[in-house]
This record gives sequence, structure tokens and C-alpha cells, in this order.
Amino acid sequence: MAPWDTGRILAVAILVAVGSLLPAPAMGQAPEGSEPTELLVRYEYQGRRAYGRVEDGVVHELPGADIFTAAVSAPTGRRYALESVRLLQPLEPELVEKVLGVALNTPQPGRSGRAPEPRWFAMFPSSLNGHEGDVEIPEEARNVTYAGGLVVIVGREGRHIPVGSAGEYVWGITIGNDFSEISWYGERAGAAAPGRIPAKATDGWAPLGPYVARGVDYAELAVVTRLNGDVVQSGPAGDLITSVPELISNISRYVTLKPGDLIFVGTVPYREGARRVLRPGDEVEVEIQGLGVLRNRIVPMQPGLGGRP
Repeated sequence: MAPWDTGRILAVAILVAVGSLLPAPAMGQAPEGSEPTELLVRYEYQGRRAYGRVEDGVVHELPGADIFTAAVSAPTGRRYALESVRLLQPLEPELVEKVLGVALNTPQPGRSGRAPEPRWFAMFPSSLNGHEGDVEIPEEARNVTYAGGLVVIVGREGRHIPVGSAGEYVWGITIGNDFSEISWYGERAGAAAPGRIPAKATDGWAPLGPYVARGVDYAELAVVTRLNGDVVQSGPAGDLITSVPELISNISRYVTLKPGDLIFVGTVPYREGARRVLRPGDEVEVEIQGLGVLRNRIVPMQPGLGGRP
């Protein structure tokens, strides 16, 4: 086993200590820390949904049918206190074509070097969820866990993108939590288990938001995941085995990236001994410096009309 980088261990230890001391911001508080050039939200106020720009705890409504149009539009003049609106997932699922993610992209003790290729997986727009959205776990799932981290929003169409210009395709960033059924994903039970698509792409298993940040250097932003208030993950957002520009360049060799596509670029290290299987009633929070907190509660899946075969 190769020795883990001493400086990285020290950095993670500091982030764990800081994350365990800082309480999560309450709902409605603007995020603190590294200040982005622009902070956008999608929200609901008195039954009406819109996009907005957040400044000093005030949401300034922006016109536009999507977040890209809204971001370049002048405010309508309507303003609301941040605590008075309900924050929604920042991108409407029908405007998202692809939801991509990368497994094993986090430096961990005992994980040396890099794989020849990133370990890509895919989810669906229906997998998306928002801040305070419930995450349903079916009764047959026995090994569901979390993976908090950075999500990149693609802003330009592209194919065969060079690494050197791949950063130009990052339109914004947000917080994400990639819930997974680890046993299903590893196909440990073979045909006796549902397999890799339900393991990653179950409805609501890819929460993101509530804020979209633009104009911020995300590489050193601190990421902290809490399970029922206890720190279980922490590390810098950009501490990845394969960098964001490398990921964009790599996947664009095979698929055309389009505005609104999402990339869950990788999680951060797990605190030793803290990782466990999720159960109904658990609450998971992911906080990224300057982007606020994404909070979700684990609930049992309600039986549908079809039921299980």
C-alpha cells in the first residue's frame, strides 16, 4: 500500500475539525465564505416560480424560462427576503439532458495513482432532487450511502474538447449528493439484485442546490458532509484524481455536452469509521464554502400502483 500524501492528510484533518465546530447555516441564510461573483436560485413565492439573484439576503427576481436566460437578464424589480421564499432545485429537470458522475475520483488512503480512464456512470433527470427533498429508499435496498461533492453545470455545447479550453465550458457550480446502493452497483448479488441503473439513477437520488455560484474558484472550497449533525466527510472540492477540465475533455470524446448537462465530479474523503448504511429518519447535509447547505432526509419508499414483481 502506497503511503498517502502527508500534506493531504493534514488538510483533510483541518477540514474535519473546522466542519465539526461550525453549525450548518439555517434555511434562508445566505451562504458565507468564499464570495462568488454571482449567486443564483430558483424559488417559489406564493405559488409562483421564478429565478433570482441573491444579494445581501434579498432575492432579486430575474425574467427568463431557464437559468441561462435569467442570468443575463435585468431584474424585474420584484424583491423578496431570502427567508420568505422556498428554494427549489436550481435547474428544472426537463431542461437537463444528461446527468453524469464519476466514481473513484477521490484520493483516499490506500488508493494510489489513477485509473487509465475515469469511471463514468449516468443518472436521469428524474434522479434529480432539491434542497429539503426526501430521498426514498426501497425496502429491498440494504446498502444505501451518500457522497457529497461539487457539481459542475455545463454552459456550452461541445465535442472533442481539449483539456486546455475545457474550463470555458463550466458555466456554474452547485452542491450535489450522489446517493447509491453500493451492493447493487458492484453487482455483488448478480441477477438477484436490481443492478447498476437503480443503484445510481433511482428517482430523487441526485439532490443538488440550492444555490448556483458563478465566478468563483472552486478548487479550494471546503466541502463538509454531515450525517445527523456529525461530520462524516470533508475535503477540498477540487482535490480530485482526475480534474474537472480533464473530465470534461474525456467525456466529450464520447458524448456531446450541452448547456444544462450536469457532472457530479467526485466526492471528498470519508471520515474514518463514520461511513454507514443510511436508514429512514437520517438527515444528510452537504455544505460547500460559499454555496450554503444542501439538506435531505431519508424516508422509506411508498408503495406504488405497480408494486414489486
